[in-house]
Amino acid sequence: GKVTDRLGRDGIAFQAADRRPGEIEDLLIISSTTGSIIATETLYVGSERTDIASPSVIDYTAWKR
Repeated sequence: GKVTDRLGRDGIAFQAADRRPGEIEDLLIISSTTGSIIATETLYVGSERTDIASPSVIDYTAWKR
């Protein structure tokens, strides 16, 4: 769906939840203007851990050209 990445850029996010379903979600964010990959994001969405709130971003990488 349509998103704004953490650098304020408009994009389209593709979600994968196959690594640890119900615990981890991975997002690939594509620029809606250039079609380039601009970011990836990993979220913890589970309920088993007490040291991390859910949902929480646990990894984020952004590319800027």
